[in-house]
Amino acid sequence: MSDSTPIDAVVLWVDGGDPVWRGKRDRYLQHGEDRHDDIAGPTRYTSVGEVYLCMASINRFAPFIRRIFLVTDQQVPPHLDDYLNRHFPDGHIPYTVIDHSVIFRGYEDCLPTFNCNSIESLLWRIPDLSERYIYFNDDIVLLSPVTPEDFYVGDATRCYGRWYSTLFARLLHALKPIHDGHKPMGFKSLLVNTLRYTPRPHRRFLFLLHTPLPVRRSFFEDYFTAHPDVLHVNISQRFRHPSQFNPQELFYLTEKRAGRCLVTPSHANVFYYKPHPHSCSYLRRKERELRRSKALFGCLNSLDQASETERQRILHLIARRLGVITFPEFLV
Repeated sequence: MSDSTPIDAVVLWVDGGDPVWRGKRDRYLQHGEDRHDDIAGPTRYTSVGEVYLCMASINRFAPFIRRIFLVTDQQVPPHLDDYLNRHFPDGHIPYTVIDHSVIFRGYEDCLPTFNCNSIESLLWRIPDLSERYIYFNDDIVLLSPVTPEDFYVGDATRCYGRWYSTLFARLLHALKPIHDGHKPMGFKSLLVNTLRYTPRPHRRFLFLLHTPLPVRRSFFEDYFTAHPDVLHVNISQRFRHPSQFNPQELFYLTEKRAGRCLVTPSHANVFYYKPHPHSCSYLRRKERELRRSKALFGCLNSLDQASETERQRILHLIARRLGVITFPEFLV
C-alpha cells in the first residue's frame, strides 16, 4: 500500500453514568456480574471526560487521519462539536457517530451489548470505513506527533506488544485465587483464548500494550465471512465471557505468521496510568514521568477510581500536553 492510502480512526465510547443506558444494562445483568470489574463492573463504563482528550489528541498529533468514527450506543458526548471547534478553529478531522445498531445489522438479537469484545468484532462493518483503521478505546490518547509509519510499514502492520508464555499465563491465572481472589475474565485470558483460532504451536501469544491498535478491515471481513461460527462466539455475549477472544490479537497473530506484522515491544512508547489508592507516591511519580516522557501513547485506565484531586491533576497534565483544556472547564 502507498503512503497515500487513507487511514481512519475508530473510537469506542460509552457513558455509563447515563441513567437510561444504566437501566438497560441492569435489565440484562446476571446475579453478581456487576461486582466484577472485568465483566460488568461500573469502572468498565464510567466516563470522566477521557473521550474529549482522545478526540483532541488525534486531531493534534495525527492530522493524516481521514475520518474518526465514534461508536456508541444511542449516545453522543455532549458539546463535542463545540469542544473541537474551539480548540481547532481552522478545522478538525471530521467525525461520524456510529450506533451499535449499524454494525450489528442482521445480528439484532445480540443487542443491546455491553461488551467491547463483541463490538470490536464488528467494527469492520462501519460504512465507508477505510481498509486501514486504528482502533482507540476512549481512555487512549496520543501524547506525541505520530506518522502513518508508526502504525503501518508498507504492507505490514505494527503491533505494540511483547511475546508472552502461554503456559506461564495459564499457570498465573490458576494461582490467582490463592493470592488475591479469582478474577473470572481478565484481558490476558481473552488473548490466550485467541489461540484456539490460530494454527499450532501455541507456546506464545502477543501481550498487547495499552496503545492504539492498527488493523485492516478486509482481514476481519474475510475471516468472519469464512468463519461465521467464530464470529457468533464473540458477538452473542452481552458481557465479557470466558468463551470470548480478542479480535485484534487474532489479526496480529495471523498477520505475524504471514510475515505482515511488526512486533514493537518498547514500553517507552506508552505512558500508563491506573490509580493506586494505597500508594501516596504513585501520583507524584506518574506526574514526573509524564512531564519527562517522550511516549507516543497514553492510557488513562480506570480513572474513575481515582480521587477527584488525583483525577483532575492527571487530566490537566494530559490536556496541557495537547494544548487544550479538560471538558468540564470548557463549559465554565
